[in-house]
Amino acid sequence: FEPSSYTYRKLSTSLKKLKLTNIQFTPIQNALSSKSGNVDLKIVHDGAGTNSLVGVPGGYEAVETVNVTTLDEFARKNSLSHIDFLKIDAEGHDFDVILGAEILLNEMKISVLQFEYNWRWIYGKHFFQEAFQYFNERNYSIGKVTPAGIQFYPHYDVQLESFVEGNYIACTKIWKDRFTSVPSWFE
Repeated sequence: FEPSSYTYRKLSTSLKKLKLTNIQFTPIQNALSSKSGNVDLKIVHDGAGTNSLVGVPGGYEAVETVNVTTLDEFARKNSLSHIDFLKIDAEGHDFDVILGAEILLNEMKISVLQFEYNWRWIYGKHFFQEAFQYFNERNYSIGKVTPAGIQFYPHYDVQLESFVEGNYIACTKIWKDRFTSVPSWFE
């Protein structure tokens, strides 16, 4: 999923140049969110990896209206029954993407979901505690991705609200046992 028209064109052109026979890519010019419709994508600059649906005051130079859908809606329309691995990199809009996958997550149809948590969540008006509670209620384990393994958290701690850039996963219990696990700093 790539909502920026500039980046979508670059992505599509790059994918056409690849001569892969065993992998199929299908770029989709759309954003994922908690509801469908049209929203403003804040453009830091063409091709920036920090373009986002979340606006950081003074942090962007243009706005592009883009289509958004939910992952649940996309899965239903495309007969997608299971997702093994989902990577979300929505620059502060990650939790809204997660909320748009409520049915898939309630039914544990996503095995492993990776998302970013950082200071942009402040402008997205979300906290790590919301993600922790959301996944915990759905029997997913949640932890931080580290070079040594996954630092799974046995419970929420307010000190997790650091807003420091990090990648996290939420996974089904079966998958938790497949990852190399390292102790969390507050165990």
